[in-house]
Amino acid sequence: MLSFQVQEVNFPVTLMNFSGVIDEPMERKYHVSREPDNIYKNIGGISGDYYTYQPQNTKDKHTIHLEDLSSFLLSRKFEPQMFEEEYNNLPQGLLKSHFTALLPENRKKNRYKNMYACPTKDILNDFWRMIWQTNSRKIVMLTNLIEEEKHKCEKYWPDEGSTKFGFITVRLVNIERFSDFTIRTIELKKERFVKEKEKLETRLVQQFHFTAWPDKGVPRYASSLVHFRQKVRNAGMRGTTEGPMVVHCSAGIGRTGTFLALDYLVDEGKELSYINIFRGVETLRQQRVNLVQTMDQYMFLHEALVEALSCTTSAMSTSSFRVEYKKLFEIDTKSWKRRLDLQYEELTLYVAEAKDDVYENAKNMENRKKNRYSNILPDQNHSPFLNVDAEGFETYINAVFLPAYKENDIFIITQTPLENTKVDFWRMLYQFEVYTVVMLNTLKEMKDEERYWPENEQSLQIPPFSVSLETKSVDEIYVNYTFLLQYHGDHRKVRLSRATYWADTEPVPKSPTAMLKQIQLIQRWQQEKGNKPVVVHCMNGAERSGLFCVVASLLERTKIEQDVAVEQIIKQMRSRRPQIIPNV
Repeated sequence: MLSFQVQEVNFPVTLMNFSGVIDEPMERKYHVSREPDNIYKNIGGISGDYYTYQPQNTKDKHTIHLEDLSSFLLSRKFEPQMFEEEYNNLPQGLLKSHFTALLPENRKKNRYKNMYACPTKDILNDFWRMIWQTNSRKIVMLTNLIEEEKHKCEKYWPDEGSTKFGFITVRLVNIERFSDFTIRTIELKKERFVKEKEKLETRLVQQFHFTAWPDKGVPRYASSLVHFRQKVRNAGMRGTTEGPMVVHCSAGIGRTGTFLALDYLVDEGKELSYINIFRGVETLRQQRVNLVQTMDQYMFLHEALVEALSCTTSAMSTSSFRVEYKKLFEIDTKSWKRRLDLQYEELTLYVAEAKDDVYENAKNMENRKKNRYSNILPDQNHSPFLNVDAEGFETYINAVFLPAYKENDIFIITQTPLENTKVDFWRMLYQFEVYTVVMLNTLKEMKDEERYWPENEQSLQIPPFSVSLETKSVDEIYVNYTFLLQYHGDHRKVRLSRATYWADTEPVPKSPTAMLKQIQLIQRWQQEKGNKPVVVHCMNGAERSGLFCVVASLLERTKIEQDVAVEQIIKQMRSRRPQIIPNV
């Protein structure tokens, strides 16, 4: 078992895998022994020892001062061989005794010969017994149940009702979904006898399930994991004494190791004003085989630490926002630039570049004529795949799904339809049951034949669709329409809000008030019909549409978290549409 205590944190961390039975806590540290119950669970570590993680006060050539962290990462990006050389110098393989894991009765409890990961069917009862015995109140899950059509983790909680695991009954109490993670509140009940009378003891456990991390890969943007870690650290139940935080992924070393290293090194950096990433990972590997499994994960760890410790663009509280906003227009005496300009430059430094193959479909000869601009193409991993029948038309459309703060794929951002893609536009609306469309370009920018809606009582025929105008209302900042969409006898209503507050010559609206009012309108429409995707379009499907989605998502997060996280929202959106927010 691995159990270490991070400085200034009132709980240690348990890496999922067990090595013996875990005794009762002693001074918030946990002891591991092989007796008395012969319970085996595969958690890295040495039996019979206490594990304490303390900041590294000794400096060496791997020490990085926080003021140098951002420039250090930037220099390493231009010299990737330095990263590779450092990573290859880390200790590898099984470094400690693992006799217990190889006992015949325990072999079936190991997913792999040399590591352990999330719970398997054989240890579900043991898993919950460990949670109970150590009084763990937080579980961090870094894998999905199914990834790339492969079973990655046994589901150890019920979606409804309750399930009994040994002597412990498990019930899902609440679930809160976000675009990159899910938080589940789970109730545990255990029968126990006191003076020969049966009593039922109840506890609440929170599971923090990060859903945006591919196996052996890394998240598209580091700020998502940094924010997730902060959610985990800030969570707590009043009046409870917490045991260790349990952390697991699929194989038990890559994602888990990266998260633990991030968690520990952020605390080290805040306390000492410097960090030693190499020594931190090296220390972890002494307690768990091959933690931080790949070179990409090691590089990503550096990026996440820059986000957590160096970025001036990190989230700020709503209470301090007015003061901090004014500071953005002050001149930095070193660069003689506005702080706002410096923040934007910093924002663009660490954006992960998409691989060329994600644009293969968009560059296909048949699809090129469907792109309004050849340099703004959809990432096929996040693009709608059309399957509504229309003679002579294929599956492609230049559009991508974007997340809001809580809902994944809630926006579809797209270019204003060309004459030859109007039918694809309506196919997309029909297929994804879209009720709300937001148009941000002017009529002046469009050709007459590109208009995809009727302006009068005569229906517009775009075979196999028929679109009829039901209502039209004109406001000082937008024009709103209600259409009846017909397809093979099926009838649906679609609403369009066409912005008139944004001149074609202006990069941004003259006043933010109009956009905020339109966002509020769209939110009301969505509440009427449920959370189906909202289609947002402008001429290039990136700049105006992107700003609208960023602002809408930012407002949603601000209401929930009481913070302002401009940088995190932009990076999240740019990971799918890099051209979003192209300038200051």
